[in-house]
Amino acid sequence: MGKGANAQLLRHVQTGAGRSSGRFRGVRPEQWEIPDTPRRRSLIWPPPVGAGTHQIELHEAAPTKKPQVKISDFDRFAGKLWHDAIGSSKEHRVSPDQLLSIAVQLDERGFKLREHLEPCYWQKISLYNKQHCKAAIKTWIATCDRRLLHGKALRGVRHRLSRAGDKYRKLQRTMSPMSA
Repeated sequence: MGKGANAQLLRHVQTGAGRSSGRFRGVRPEQWEIPDTPRRRSLIWPPPVGAGTHQIELHEAAPTKKPQVKISDFDRFAGKLWHDAIGSSKEHRVSPDQLLSIAVQLDERGFKLREHLEPCYWQKISLYNKQHCKAAIKTWIATCDRRLLHGKALRGVRHRLSRAGDKYRKLQRTMSPMSA
């Protein structure tokens, strides 16, 4: 059999065609002319005796270091506030009052809304600011006001703070001695 026959035989076997039909009637796997390459060895099962058998040496694995979680100052600060707010709630939800207090602390710390809010939500705020120049939203507190934007900006703030809380929680897991 030539190279083309090998390919046809493999397709024939892989598609599950019957053994007794077609060109390959009565051909046993031992008679296949498949070059001995690592890719082709995996196609033959069970492998021929002595083909591709190697002694496997087991080595003790070196201890791996835990990956360092890189977290920005905003994620560390806002994540801690979000994490504490969720922990103090029975329903594990952040109330509008808690969200407003987080927004006040973020504004006091000097975190810019435009730098830390996700682009899709910032675009909505930017569009609002173009249409309402005198009542432009530039602070975290103004974003948490439910009367503006019909809650679209509020959703963005909650989403961003939730992500910061997740990053903060991952940081706490890697730093805690119990996780080792």
